[in-house]
Amino acid sequence: MPRQETLDLLSVVFKKDLNEILLKYRLRDYSTFYKIKNSIETKLESGEFEELEKEALKLKKIIHEGKMSFYYERLLKQLLYIVESVIEKNINSNYEKALEKLIEAMKVTMPDFSLSDYI
Repeated sequence: MPRQETLDLLSVVFKKDLNEILLKYRLRDYSTFYKIKNSIETKLESGEFEELEKEALKLKKIIHEGKMSFYYERLLKQLLYIVESVIEKNINSNYEKALEKLIEAMKVTMPDFSLSDYI
């Protein structure tokens, strides 16, 4: 399994996102994930925060179905926490809960993450 840095360098050489290509083979339902990911990005860029709740439900469904490797399940959970954080901040005006969700997102890939290390 190549490291992330290796894939990034090779992506430049081949002028294709190798991470995305490999992801297609690691997720059984890649097309659904890809649609949700693009929809989330579009809604974030355009400020359609209310619509993110629908995308969060779709992400939860994909995670619950368990049609992916443990690694990608964790990445989807991280994306879900980030989306939930945006919802908490922009729709519910709950800054404390939004921060908690962001911290949970960080802990997915950095289990020992502590906000106090960065203050």
